[in-house]
Amino acid sequence: MSIEERGWQAGMDLYGTHQEALAWAAAQIDKGPVLEVGAGWWSTPWLHGFCEATDRLLLTLESHSVWLMGIAPLFANDRHRFVSDVPDMDFALALVDGGDPDRAQYVRALNGRCQFLICHDTEESSRYNYPEMEQSLAEWPNRRDFQRLWPHTTVVWS
Repeated sequence: MSIEERGWQAGMDLYGTHQEALAWAAAQIDKGPVLEVGAGWWSTPWLHGFCEATDRLLLTLESHSVWLMGIAPLFANDRHRFVSDVPDMDFALALVDGGDPDRAQYVRALNGRCQFLICHDTEESSRYNYPEMEQSLAEWPNRRDFQRLWPHTTVVWS
């Protein structure tokens, strides 16, 4: 039986397996804004609550209108903005997730501009969906892979 099948049998939610990595990375960071690339029902509420509790700006980049229309009305405020591109600023933390196949471009663009970056879906079987992702993560000097749950999550940092 594959790890995917075992996960489903155990009742694992495949979309929220980055929670452990989010908590670990968030505990490591200093002050500064947070970027979420790809809104979701697990990450957006978690990051919104974390940023509210720590008085941080949260920027969520989401290009799919269905996700944007479903999530933005619930969470958008003066400290949580929804954007269409990565702004020219540095971040304490960034999460790269969502359905965009060009995840590698975000991982590379944030290298040197982000203290910690979390990338969801980093198991080998996902790599064909996200070309160059593994190579872009390897360009960061430090890495921790969270593989207890499937799909896997990777945290990289400077």
